[in-house]
Amino acid sequence: MINYLFSGINQEVGFTKDQEKYLKEDISSNLNITFISASFNDYDRVDAQVLRYTELFRNIGIEFKKADLIDGRKTKKEAHEVLKESDLIFLLGGSPELQMKLINEYELSDDIKQANIVLGVSAGSMNQSKRVMYRDDFDHFIMKDYSGLGIVDFNIFPHIELNNEVLMKEAMEISKELPLILLPNDSFIRIKNNQIEIVGIAHRLFKEKIFDTE
Repeated sequence: MINYLFSGINQEVGFTKDQEKYLKEDISSNLNITFISASFNDYDRVDAQVLRYTELFRNIGIEFKKADLIDGRKTKKEAHEVLKESDLIFLLGGSPELQMKLINEYELSDDIKQANIVLGVSAGSMNQSKRVMYRDDFDHFIMKDYSGLGIVDFNIFPHIELNNEVLMKEAMEISKELPLILLPNDSFIRIKNNQIEIVGIAHRLFKEKIFDTE
């Protein structure tokens, strides 16, 4: 399996040159991709996300044979049938907890773990970890703590800005329980052949102490 953990994708530019380089190395055209929602029944939002990402892939020369979406409009049976035909799975951004609830309700974990390539952005990256902790801006900033997919054995904190006091306060709080990789929006992590590569600026945070990544 190849894994990508994106913090965010630039709204105006799309994929950066580094992101384009790695994606074009790992993904060819004419494959089937399935997006998994992190907005549950917010269909307008998730439809816009799928249109945006398929266009961004097209802009770097990657055309999919078929692009499908799993959200509340699909049944459990339909979701499993779609994943069986998928070459890539893209875990979308939004609410991490709602995305994981959908995955658990539809029992999709095993199908996701058998995919050739799993990509995630923001919530979809966080949920690739064994344990997920964050303050949920979709739910009055309540601290969430639940089991994720367990595809990777580390945790990221996306959208980080070291000078953002609110984000850093949350990250520091979580770091008392879990070591974190603080990942700015243009940075990402790629895992191939069990080799973890952090591309771009990132920092490690544990027990409220920040360390540079190597």
